Amino acid sequence: MIRGSKKTIVTRRGKLAATEICAAGEKSKNFNQVIARMKALRNGNVLGKGLSIRRLIEEGRRF
Repeated sequence: MIRGSKKTIVTRRGKLAATEICAAGEKSKNFNQVIARMKALRNGNVLGKGLSIRRLIEEGRRF
């Protein structure tokens, strides 16, 4: 246990997806700002012509 810290838990469909722990004395960030930054990082990232996440998952299951 970390004393004097703040803990944020993110769930997805009731299951743990992420945990953020701020050390004592560290300024806590606005959760909505963090999520907005994460979404901004995704924009513009593409897999390439003819590729999809579903296809990559299926190919990975063959091995």
